[in-house]
This record gives sequence, structure tokens and C-alpha cells, in this order.
Amino acid sequence: MSNLRTDIIIERLRQVPNALAMSPVGPPKKFEKKILHELDPCKATVAIYSDNLIDDPETWFEKKEEIDASVAGKGGNDGVGLDALAWYVSFHHNQKDWGIYIPVSSIHYLNVVLEIKLHSEINLDQISKQILEHHERYHFLTDLAVSQFELFIRQPIYRPHKKLYELQTHFLSSSEDYNELEENLANSFMLKEIKTLASKSQLKKILSWVETMPAGYRDGADTFLNSKRNRLEKDNLNRFLALVAAEAKLNIGDPALDLSVFLPEPKEKIISQCPIYILDDASDHGLDKDIVRFFQKMEKIEETKKFKKMLSKIPHKIQTAWQRKSAELKNFLPKPPKFEKFKQYYSLRLPDGYRVHFLKPENKQTTWLAIGIGDHLSMGHGK
Repeated sequence: MSNLRTDIIIERLRQVPNALAMSPVGPPKKFEKKILHELDPCKATVAIYSDNLIDDPETWFEKKEEIDASVAGKGGNDGVGLDALAWYVSFHHNQKDWGIYIPVSSIHYLNVVLEIKLHSEINLDQISKQILEHHERYHFLTDLAVSQFELFIRQPIYRPHKKLYELQTHFLSSSEDYNELEENLANSFMLKEIKTLASKSQLKKILSWVETMPAGYRDGADTFLNSKRNRLEKDNLNRFLALVAAEAKLNIGDPALDLSVFLPEPKEKIISQCPIYILDDASDHGLDKDIVRFFQKMEKIEETKKFKKMLSKIPHKIQTAWQRKSAELKNFLPKPPKFEKFKQYYSLRLPDGYRVHFLKPENKQTTWLAIGIGDHLSMGHGK
């Protein structure tokens, strides 16, 4: 089992000259918005939506056209492909505010483009957020792998490699505007993770959308479909080491050497260390300020009269289980299938097949309504 600790890695990298930037590098200025939510990757997340999605349609559709162009690689210089929607800030560049950044507008954009139903019965979490999250998470895993090389040879690798895509000189340059191979792998990784969460029709739409992106990003679809990722990961990590390998005469070209073994598996213990920030840019894009919120606990639960009447008729054992569980919900939400979307409700599992149904909070509210409790058949499950 891996014992990778990002905080310790960052601290030890301070001993490697020039491995870490002393002047923090943040996200593009147009994305410097107020943090709406800082999500804990260890906890289950529920997305709650407003019914009033667009306040200013003209502003939104103008912004959407700009996003369309950037995603397709035809926009400005603030990011292309999937990274025009979200981004990963490396701890090599910023040791304080590093992590994954996802604007609310990007989540709404994907809902529209991929025709994802906001009130899907299949997914507890919002699949658009997961698409963005998994792509950026691959960049984090690559960041960790490269850090292991830096600590081993005590030379900076990550930042010199990234400069290849910023500087064009006679001695340090790249023929690409960004690392096309890594973006290919990040999209392939995202598709692999999403496959277990999305329906077949959703996955088909996501694949088609990926294929509209610029070089590298679009290749992730073929890499995913033809199981090429493991082979390409070796080549990508060799790219990072190329500069120091030439200087230190490292034998990274040996066909028996596969550096991809340093790439961590996306185990919860590892990925939970990468912060996730949801940015509040809704009003800038003509969207309702309450268009999407994320819950990782139920701060307040209100039992309706109907619920209380149903509760009084069920076994004492289940009543006790509910009291215990309702207290737990104020600290965290269980992961699916113990807590999941069911029709227009959210369903909580109790012992012996019993279920509790909730209605989500209304706009700008935080109170969840407990509206029903009973065995799985009486609550409409298992039919």
C-alpha cells in the first residue's frame, strides 16, 4: 500500500534547488473568482440545482460561444480542450493554493453540451463535475510521479519540463503548445473512470465530445477505446525526464525500463489529498447565482407531519436506527448506494431494507425535508 504524503513531498522538495516556485503561480486571471465550495474528496458529494438556470440568456449564450471556441482549440490563450473548463494548479507552482479548480459555469456548460439530465436517477453526484475532476486528477497523479524522480536524483524536473511549452529559444523549445501526450492520457483516464458511472448513452456523448477537441485531448478517446494508456504513460514520463537525463546520462531509453510504475494508482488515500475548489462565476456568465450547490452533509433536517406519522408505525429498531443516522447526516453523507438519487427524491438506506426519502433544499436554503420512511417495497423500491 502506498504511503505517499503530499504534504511531506512538498516539504522535502524544498530541499531540491528550483524544484518549487518561490513566487506562487495561480490559475488564469479570468478564472480568479471567489471560492464557492472547497470540497473534501473523501466525502460523498450531492449536487443541488436551481430551477431558474439562466438570468441573462444573452450573456450566457455569448459566453457559451467563447467556451465552445476554447474547448475546440479555436479561442484565446487561456486554455484549450478540457483545460479551458477546469485546471490543476501544481504544488510545484503554488504550495498554498494548489489543487483542482472547477468553475460553476463549466459544470452548467457540460450539462448543456452533453445533454445531461440534472435530475438523473443514475448518478448521485453531478457527472459533469466528475468529468472535469477526473481529467485534472490525472495531472495530479503525474505531478506525484515526477516528484518521486526529483527526490531521487535531487534535481528539478517538473518546472523545467513545463517551461518547454512556454519558451521558444534555440536551446529550450517544444513543437507543441502543451503536452499533447499528457492531455491524451488525462482524457483517457477520465473516460475510464466515467465509464463506471455513466450510462452507455452518456458515455457515447462524452466520447463524441472529446473527439471535437484539439490535438492530444481528442486522442484520449482512441487511447481509451483501444486500451493504449499504459503503453503511453511510459513515454510521457520519459518526456519529463528528458532534460535531466541528457545532462546526468540517465538511461531512460532502455526498452526494459518502464517509469510508469511510479505513477500512483488512483486510490482514495492518495486522491483525497488533492484539494477541489468550486468557483463562483455564475453571475459573470448570466447564470443564476444558485444554479448549482454541493452538499457533503445535511446541516438541517426537517421531518414532515407525514414522515412523523409513518415513523411512529415502523419497528422500534428502525426508529432507533433513524435517530442514529439522522445525527450522522449532519456530519457526512453516506456514499452510494447507501445514499442515492431515486426519482425526484434522495434515498437513505436503513437496516432490514427500510428507506428514508428526502426532498432537496429549495433555492438558497439548506434544509432537507424527510418526507417518508418505510420498507423498500412500500417506498417504491424493488418494483
